[in-house]
Amino acid sequence: PKISMFNIDIPNKEGGQQQIVTNWEIKDFGLMPEDEIHFHFELYDNDQISGPKKQLSDTFIAKIPSLNDLFLSYESQEEEIISTTEESLSSIIKLNDKIKEARLDLLKTEKPDWEQQQKTKESLQKIQEQIENFQKLNDKLNQLNSQGDKHDLFSDEMMNKFRDLQKMVEEILPQEMFQDMEWMKEALDKLDIDDMISALDNISNNLNHIEQELDRFLDIFQRIKAEQKIDEIRKRLEQLVSNQDNLDQQIRSINKRTDPSVFKRLSQEQKINEKEFAKIMKEMNKSIDGIKKFSRKTAQSLEGLSESKDAELSKQYLKETVKNLDRQEPYQAMDASYAGLQSMQSMQSSMNDIFSEFQKQTTREMAKKFRGILRDLLSISKSQELLEAETSEIPVNSPRQNTLANQQQLLQDQLIKTMTKTMELSKETFLVTGEMGQKLGKANAQMGAAKTKLAERNSKGSLSNQSQAMIALNESAKSIIQTINKMQKDGSASGYEEFLRQMENMSTQQKSVNDQGMQL
Repeated sequence: PKISMFNIDIPNKEGGQQQIVTNWEIKDFGLMPEDEIHFHFELYDNDQISGPKKQLSDTFIAKIPSLNDLFLSYESQEEEIISTTEESLSSIIKLNDKIKEARLDLLKTEKPDWEQQQKTKESLQKIQEQIENFQKLNDKLNQLNSQGDKHDLFSDEMMNKFRDLQKMVEEILPQEMFQDMEWMKEALDKLDIDDMISALDNISNNLNHIEQELDRFLDIFQRIKAEQKIDEIRKRLEQLVSNQDNLDQQIRSINKRTDPSVFKRLSQEQKINEKEFAKIMKEMNKSIDGIKKFSRKTAQSLEGLSESKDAELSKQYLKETVKNLDRQEPYQAMDASYAGLQSMQSMQSSMNDIFSEFQKQTTREMAKKFRGILRDLLSISKSQELLEAETSEIPVNSPRQNTLANQQQLLQDQLIKTMTKTMELSKETFLVTGEMGQKLGKANAQMGAAKTKLAERNSKGSLSNQSQAMIALNESAKSIIQTINKMQKDGSASGYEEFLRQMENMSTQQKSVNDQGMQL
């Protein structure tokens, strides 16, 4: 053990109780993960007559955490967040059922009785409690992100995804929710049945939105955790290789005349590396099933690495290095250490490739799904353009308007299917934005209005709605193009450059979107 002593100056020699802040520089101690610092304080008085007296504090212990400790702490906080979110989701579902039940009760009466009023007030109170829970969830995510940043646990891209998760929680509550709750309180005070029913309708819709967003949050969180696990293994292996490289250089400096205490210290440090390697391999095997849900190829690659010759040799040489150091055989220890280092460096290279390929595969698959949605939108927009042209040419009293109304219904049905696909994709990525959903919703609403007018033989009146539907469809298509562009910039698979260029050019003019899109 190393012993260090230093003085801490007391600025106010005459003062009593006071707070003293000092920086203790420990980098020169050469501390390794799991090393401990045992320290205490000695306080001397200024008795000049009988001599200074001292008071000893208790002994404090500071342990240097290993990467394994840091990741375990991080994962523990994640599990707590998932548990809290699942509880909130369950509470929201039950609360919404009570809101719907209260609404039905109000429909059956002309004036709410005392019991109905109390139930409604209790529901509003529980909603307020859930709002407070969301703030706590946001605080936990903030702590999680701070810990990841502080200890540099993950890549910048991973940390950005965690920040996106936090932003999602911050935006999970619709602003209308607070207005509707105030409206409900006022309606309760006035015992206005109609306003109470309308406010409950709005609150129920908002709760449905929150339920969907919480469900989406959990789906995306689980997907990010799978990627995080791969990044964690990569990071820990990288750190282990760095530690072994440092240790290997120290081992190369020993010889037959080296003090036995040095052999003992190096052996202890080598045992720490050996132990960490075993933990990494255990974590790698443990993570395979969870990763398989999102990428079978990555899971197979991890399984292959776990069972590889490099893994077997790394384990063997680490053990031999310890044995040779314990026997104080420097040259055999050098050979085993260097061979183990080479095997681990080969594993590190393979792990980097696995992580990189996982990200590329995920991006490819995501881009493929976005491209499918984009093709659907272009096809619908093209058909909508043809329908608009046909509508503009038929006489006002033409019986063909019913046929056109049916065609509009078919296009709306196709759009609803595309919206469902988009909603499913939103559970996998943050790249499906609320703005994208709003544009699709606008297109759906305009199609519905056009269909109604056509059915009412108001073909000329439907033209504006059809035009607005087409604009919304093309704006949605452009949003998706920009999304794929972002994926491309951040590291998407090759082969989309020409596709994206064509799509971008097509979006500059509304008509050309439809004409060129059908050629792809």
